[in-house]
Amino acid sequence: MDLRFCRSSVPPRLVGGTSGNYIRTSTSGLRAFTIDALDPHPLNHLHSLRRQENGDVFETGILPGPGSGADYLTYEAVWRVSPVAPSVAVVLLYRGTHGQGVVVRVGSWCQGLLVKGKQITAERWRKSDKRWERVLKLGDAWLPCAVACLDRDEAADHELWQGARYWREATGLNFAIEKVVGSGDRVVAGGDEWEVVERMQW
Repeated sequence: MDLRFCRSSVPPRLVGGTSGNYIRTSTSGLRAFTIDALDPHPLNHLHSLRRQENGDVFETGILPGPGSGADYLTYEAVWRVSPVAPSVAVVLLYRGTHGQGVVVRVGSWCQGLLVKGKQITAERWRKSDKRWERVLKLGDAWLPCAVACLDRDEAADHELWQGARYWREATGLNFAIEKVVGSGDRVVAGGDEWEVVERMQW
């Protein structure tokens, strides 16, 4: 998942929101989008990769302009690999009749994206100093990011986990958390059913 916000705007404006499959070799990559918040008919995206002396990966490619398959823009990006801690990955999917959504947590980062027609909700969460906090949000829908962020050793630690309000107020929010989610579990809120398609620890 890739969320890109323009932080100079208030509230933050989403300038890119995509999710899908990624295939890469040492010199190239291919993104096959299943969700694109800004383009209902996204194209696959092929790009070149070159490893830098410091270990960063330099990416170059061409992207269609937003909402257009004709106007192409060149771009450059640099990716830096960072350690994953804790070593946990969680993925939840929403496949509704009127939209699509995905929440992905890797280590101490979590992002969510929900697209229903022209309504877009996006969130980014980060864990720092044993505390989870939502650092960016766009839109009004509920995303189960806090559910993906919950670890067993934090379930009762309301002081250290900002998202623990979801645990305490489960009845008022019309969904229930009985345990840390695992593969195959479902979380329902506001009529939307999200499925945990992956939870992995290593």
